[in-house]
Amino acid sequence: MSIDRRVAPRIQTSLPINLITSDGTKLEGMISDISASGLGVTGDRQLVENLLPNTTRPDAFIPIKIDCKFEVPFEDRSTREINVNCAIVYASRAEQDHYKLGMQFAEFKDSCEISLAQYVLKLSRTAPLAE
Repeated sequence: MSIDRRVAPRIQTSLPINLITSDGTKLEGMISDISASGLGVTGDRQLVENLLPNTTRPDAFIPIKIDCKFEVPFEDRSTREINVNCAIVYASRAEQDHYKLGMQFAEFKDSCEISLAQYVLKLSRTAPLAE
């Protein structure tokens, strides 16, 4: 059975995330929502400026890829690490110094997609949908 990722609902959550740029810079943010197709990540201005530097890119419409690592909790009080490459598809300012990034899953590493699918399924039964 496959999941149609284009219509996957976003579910509210709050998980810390580590974002690693192509030059190895490590940044921290918070996952505010998650779905089978991607993440909503929040952070301050510094996070956005480091991930999306104000430079001219020859292919400005191609999403920037970023490595993401975060842990999802399970009912047995264990956690599973999710290691995935994501494409930043949008950035918006929510408040004065608070930004939100929309990120789409591009490539899972270490066979972690099963753990993520289990977490999203569990969360979809209990957590409210994101706005």
